Amino acid sequence: MIQIIKISSTLFLVTCLVIFSPVMNLASADKLSNLSNLSIGNTRETINISVEKLTPQARQKMQAIRQRRNREIIEILDDTQLQKFSHDLHTGKNLNQALAELELNTEQENLINAIIDFTDFKVQEIAIDNNFLDSRK
Repeated sequence: MIQIIKISSTLFLVTCLVIFSPVMNLASADKLSNLSNLSIGNTRETINISVEKLTPQARQKMQAIRQRRNREIIEILDDTQLQKFSHDLHTGKNLNQALAELELNTEQENLINAIIDFTDFKVQEIAIDNNFLDSRK
């Protein structure tokens, strides 16, 4: 019985930390709407999309994709990395700069690169659906 109480209280605390974490505010709608152009992609290929031209549904999809990306990255980082990552983002560094500052092991780096590649792919889908890209690429 005591173990069940310990486990449930631990899950409750973790849930509260995830919900109220300052990193989760990174993908808020007001930050997305303040951008005039959205640059998507990592070093391989960059795509510029005018956020003002996106439909409200496309903006919501973009926000959901970014929130999912943030949650998945947070799950990979340990506590000290998460604190540094959050601090770097709040001081004005972009996602790639903040990730470059972290001392990631090979597995973390591979997982984060896969998450970012998947996110870029999903954003490209939205761009194609909204006729911002040539779908033949």
